[in-house]
Amino acid sequence: MSLQDHPAYPQEQAHLQKTLSLIARETGLAREEERERREALEDTRRRSGEGAALMLHELQYRMTSQALHNLQLAAKAPYFTRVDFTQSGETAPTAYYIGKAGVLDSRTQTPWVIDWRAPLANLYYAGQLGQVSYRAPDGEIEGELSLKRLMTIQDGQLQTIFDTDVVAQDAYLQNVLGQSKDDRLKDIVSTIQREQNDIIRAPLRGPVVVQGAAGSGKTTIALHRIAYLLYVHRGELAPSQMLILAPSPLFLDYISAVLPELGVDQVRQWTFPQLCARLLGKDMPRLQTEDPLFTLLDPAAPQAQKQDLALAARLRGTLAFRDAVARYLEQVERSLPPKEGFTLEGQTVLSGEEVLRLYLQDLKPFPLKRRMEELKKPLRRRVSEMLGALIAAREERAAAMALLLRRTSPEDSPQRRAAMQRIYAQRDQAVHALREQIRVYPAAAAAALTPPRVMDAYIAFLSGPVPQGIDPQAWAALSRVALPALQAGRAAEEDLPALVLIRRYLYGLHEEMAIRHTVVDEAQDFSPFQFDLLRTLAGNSSFTLVGDLAQGIRAYRGTTAWREDLSAVFSDPAPAFLGLTTSYRSTVEIMRLAGTVCARRPYPGMVAAQPVLRHGEAPALFFVKPRALGGALAARIQRLLDEGYRTIAVIARDENECRPLHRALQKALGQPVQRLTPKDTHYAGGVMVVSAPLAKGLEFDAVLIPDVSAGRYPGSDLDARLLYVTMTRPLHRLYCYCTGELSPLLKAEDFEVEG
Repeated sequence: MSLQDHPAYPQEQAHLQKTLSLIARETGLAREEERERREALEDTRRRSGEGAALMLHELQYRMTSQALHNLQLAAKAPYFTRVDFTQSGETAPTAYYIGKAGVLDSRTQTPWVIDWRAPLANLYYAGQLGQVSYRAPDGEIEGELSLKRLMTIQDGQLQTIFDTDVVAQDAYLQNVLGQSKDDRLKDIVSTIQREQNDIIRAPLRGPVVVQGAAGSGKTTIALHRIAYLLYVHRGELAPSQMLILAPSPLFLDYISAVLPELGVDQVRQWTFPQLCARLLGKDMPRLQTEDPLFTLLDPAAPQAQKQDLALAARLRGTLAFRDAVARYLEQVERSLPPKEGFTLEGQTVLSGEEVLRLYLQDLKPFPLKRRMEELKKPLRRRVSEMLGALIAAREERAAAMALLLRRTSPEDSPQRRAAMQRIYAQRDQAVHALREQIRVYPAAAAAALTPPRVMDAYIAFLSGPVPQGIDPQAWAALSRVALPALQAGRAAEEDLPALVLIRRYLYGLHEEMAIRHTVVDEAQDFSPFQFDLLRTLAGNSSFTLVGDLAQGIRAYRGTTAWREDLSAVFSDPAPAFLGLTTSYRSTVEIMRLAGTVCARRPYPGMVAAQPVLRHGEAPALFFVKPRALGGALAARIQRLLDEGYRTIAVIARDENECRPLHRALQKALGQPVQRLTPKDTHYAGGVMVVSAPLAKGLEFDAVLIPDVSAGRYPGSDLDARLLYVTMTRPLHRLYCYCTGELSPLLKAEDFEVEG
């Protein structure tokens, strides 16, 4: 049925025009209010510069600016659905339109568009036609849902209308999912499914852990959850109190449009190393340029080196390693205070017992550097109290010498006068020196308590004996892997949790942050130590952790079992473990192949992904000669471009494979091909060559895997995870090429074999 043939088209078109007119009017009012708020803010800055009045005006201006921004977004697509709901006790249904941002008629104070995060919006996300209910602030609201109408509006133009039942809703979803991919992740407010909605609206308190299949919308759901929490807890939560940790700067750029589309900005979005750089300040080391993962992937790397890397990485992520670092820091703490205390000219300033009580008890909440500074205060007070007596002693000594001189030289003579002058000059010099000594004494004495440099402390810890509870073999591997690099001034990402912990204990953090909720994407790549550090830094357990163990290509250092690894970190409240099993990204045919690979190397508790019923071409397998690979890839890419696909990725196993592929494709295609590297911070779409680890989290119209031979994917768990990641990136097309014997993770009958 065409748009114009839908019986409700005239009615909905008229309502849309009325809505756009209302938004235009409200936008004008909001723009004027923003101007007034800005002028008031600037005037307050000029007059007072700071204080409560300035904070109030800044808050009012931000709120007005946000309201204006939301109206400008609403002008392009005011809403995406209409629900007709008859509340119990009423006789006729009320039509509610739901959109990305609420729109209020300021003249009548009537909600014209309901915000998707409002309780009533659950009628769309969770309600089926018939008797339904939703939870409002005043309690449970019951009634009958008689209509769910889905609409697509672009740039103020009505594009589609679906009166939903199961068939129509699937058709609408497939219409959205079937579109070509561009260079940014988009919001999904119009297609949020029930299992996704439950995660978005989970309570703020406590950790929510989401095991999500590839393409299940984990990242997007986590971002929508941030927008939801800020809406529900407005006035209590600020965007700057939300933290997103993502796997790479490239990925952060890829997801950068979602929150602004939802009317949210100023959320902190970093990688874990970027966060650590802010916490460590000048103590942030240079990171090693060589990713250990690529060494583990290199078939030519010695097996002993790979074993050391894996053991060292795993150890540094354990809570046992955290505990060993903490015990070492306590040893450093106890070693610094002088047992004999502090003395001045043979007199006790602070006894050893007093120093220990102040340093190890009264000042215990402070970092060691701060304790050193705080100890200057009692030292300064005590020596100030001693100053009078010390000066008096010098004056008495000078007076005694003068008296002796008078007795031994009774005659007043130039010689005696000169001697008397020397006595009093020496007294004055001694008093002056004493005052100077008293002035610098607190700092000089406290300097004995100066903690070691962060890196020096870490190196000393790793150079020591095997700590209690640590496997000696893993400790030896860590010494071999980490110490030479650290002594040369370079650290691995796995060293950062320990370095942050040491900096916090010794000096305090370079930047303190008020974080009320933390989102970790690709959480399976984080270790228990990292999670514990984040919990400690935030001072709360309000987390959203999303990941997929099937994509755990960094399992050698990360999480291998959600419950076992996270229950030891989060205990009060215990984590809520939720699942997203439906995959919305790839076609049934692509997900069937990826699931086959995953099943051949399963992880504990694995649940197979269930693709949305969207069919497409079956994945194809081509056997080619190595010298013909570049030409074959280029020919396929050109065909895909001719078909209108906009994002096409050649996903290699590692960075070493990317280099020659990129050169060959540039030459064969005769046009620029982007090569994505770990240093890249901008994702532009188009045709690209990228390694599998870097492609994780991204999605493309089509993916070409350049070599699925046994030489590239011998069949280990890591090979299976890499291949699964690669195969679950495309929305529409997947092409695999083999230059030799096929990987044991694949079988020819899995494909439509060509060539």
